[in-house]
Amino acid sequence: MYRPTIEAAENSAEMISTFLGYNHNLIQNIGEFWDMENISFDNYPVLSPRSPVSKYTLNNGFSNTAEELNMIIFNNKIAYFNGSALVYGDTSYELSEEQLNRGRGKHISLISFGTNIILFPHNVYIDTASFVPEILELGVNKKLLDKMCIVKNCSADGKTVYERIALGEFSNAPIGQHIGGFVGSYTNFSIPNSSSFCVFEMQKDGGLQVYANYAGELNNVKIHHLMATYEKIDIFKYSENPDYSKNEYTDGDILIDASMQIGVGWQGYRTNKFYLSKNKGELFPLDDIVINDYENVYAYWIDTTDNNEIFKMYSNSSDTWVALTSGYSIISGISKNSGLKKGDSIKILQNGVNLIKHNDDETQFYYIYNYVEGEESDSIVIRHIAYDLKNDKTTSVLQSDTDFIKEIPQFDYVVSAGNRVWGCRYGYDENHKLVNQIYASAQGDATNWNTYIATDADSFSATLSFEGEFSGAAAMNGYPYFFKENAIFGIYGAYPSAYQLYTYEYQGCELQSHKSIAVIEGNIFFKSPNGICVFDGSNCVNISANLGNIEYHNAVGGGAIGKYFVSMLDENNQPATFIFDINKQMWLKLDNIKYQCIVSTNSGVILAVNKDGGIISFGRNADYICGVGENEKYVKWFAKTGAIDYAYPNSKKVSNIMVRVLAQVDSYLEVYINYDSSDVWEQVCVINGTGIPQTVTANIIPQSCDHYALKFVGKGRANVISISNSLRQERGTSI
Repeated sequence: MYRPTIEAAENSAEMISTFLGYNHNLIQNIGEFWDMENISFDNYPVLSPRSPVSKYTLNNGFSNTAEELNMIIFNNKIAYFNGSALVYGDTSYELSEEQLNRGRGKHISLISFGTNIILFPHNVYIDTASFVPEILELGVNKKLLDKMCIVKNCSADGKTVYERIALGEFSNAPIGQHIGGFVGSYTNFSIPNSSSFCVFEMQKDGGLQVYANYAGELNNVKIHHLMATYEKIDIFKYSENPDYSKNEYTDGDILIDASMQIGVGWQGYRTNKFYLSKNKGELFPLDDIVINDYENVYAYWIDTTDNNEIFKMYSNSSDTWVALTSGYSIISGISKNSGLKKGDSIKILQNGVNLIKHNDDETQFYYIYNYVEGEESDSIVIRHIAYDLKNDKTTSVLQSDTDFIKEIPQFDYVVSAGNRVWGCRYGYDENHKLVNQIYASAQGDATNWNTYIATDADSFSATLSFEGEFSGAAAMNGYPYFFKENAIFGIYGAYPSAYQLYTYEYQGCELQSHKSIAVIEGNIFFKSPNGICVFDGSNCVNISANLGNIEYHNAVGGGAIGKYFVSMLDENNQPATFIFDINKQMWLKLDNIKYQCIVSTNSGVILAVNKDGGIISFGRNADYICGVGENEKYVKWFAKTGAIDYAYPNSKKVSNIMVRVLAQVDSYLEVYINYDSSDVWEQVCVINGTGIPQTVTANIIPQSCDHYALKFVGKGRANVISISNSLRQERGTSI
């Protein structure tokens, strides 16, 4: 016969010794917390507060609205735009009213490029390597001529066509009819006190025919491959009875400096100086010099074969005349300090019309091939499509009100990558044309965006077919990336002709959250419409599941050394700032402050700026960047668990709770308990750190409940080592 028995209740214990960060969902994993503030993973797996921070103040403040604040750290100095000036270190660079108006109501981008710090869309910059503290313009839109200027054809060094080209068809043709010619020699010159001159004509075989004019008669002298130089004529002396061996000349004599070819092509020359004597009609040699300097040798020819004019240049490598598709024009009288330089691409407009047209394209930009400085004014040599040089059809008259324009496109967002500045734009231009474009500046030159001369240093632009506003930009591993809310665009390649545009149809950056974009350890972090995402250059992953179902917006982000900081507003516009630990793949909630800007250095300095211009350093010491700051003495912090006891099986209940704490000197910790999700928190324990650091164990006896939650409120370094729950079985009998 069996007698009834009563089995002992099964008791057990559960200990939490690894704390796993923030989880704001309905159910948390063991070791996760529903809410927290100022918690750190620095002493992981212990629950501990963050380290004390240093607080600084912007010396020049900022007068604009908080959302406009943009800041970078460059050469261990802070640079930012304060609403009226570009501030770098202790120096403030005031912008003019015109410059300020360019940026009103637009996204502000502040980037470093070389030694320059550039502010968009104001299109100004400062050179940090210059000893002159001044604000400089990226673009040019000025009237640079003091008086009327005649634009003339020229060679690359700025010598005009009629200085460089020999014109003439003089076989029984009257003087002044110019057909064909040769660039590279001074022609149509006269000896002082004489009305006589000579002209040269390039023959079909590439030779040169020399003609001299005496009293309307033509006299022929043949010299092949002649290069004339006229600079040394002043060393000769005038004499009525010249002795040519002593470099003397008389009325009607003409000096000819000619180089005769020796060897193959134009790779070697022999200079021979001659006098063409009026009286004797003979050439008198003066000396014989071998030329070794080829820098200023130009050999151009207008080939008039078959009545077709073709502009050609002599090729040393092939020893032939090669047709050219472009030539040069020179504009003189440019004002000093024009803002232009060699390599710029500009528009030249008079009353809004491009006077030097290329195939009737009035938007054509002209490349400045050479910039020639003068004593009172300068000159620019521009490239252009070759024209009928015989009639000099490219000659134009520029009035003093002519506009010289170096345009900077309008951008939504700007980054620096691959020795270029990159920008994007979606919207309507001044002609009401929709622009959906990505741009790149010329290589190494943020002032030129319209240089297209078929070199690796050219500017670049690409039109996107993917609709929608741009929402941000970033640079990673030397490549630029641009964001829309539903796509990411990357451009890969080393130079414009090799650039390839890749479109990733992932979650893109949320509009108004462009400041959330941060590059940390080879990944791009950003706030998408669906949460925080990380993009590694090929794949995009949402990492914000533990932030709960709250819809955040208007995010600002940044970080370094494996931590991503992001500050956002919730549905009620209440602020919250979080930290994502990249190595542990876990979240922390930092505080309930909305920071306007978060910047960092590779060395681990992380600065967050609030709306009042206060700077908080969360990373390493930033005194060498910000000056001496105010150090925080104690950190106030809290951590609150989610509901505990929901999921224990077999009707097990918590009989007692043991909290083990390492209390440092002058630390303070209060422990609270909440039953069944009520609004009441009961204080159950207070721990003070006095004397030496010590370990304290608090034993808490909870009341009977369905579930409970714990909250730790501390000051200073009171570290929670573990939480132990002793479990008893409420209904565990069987009879």
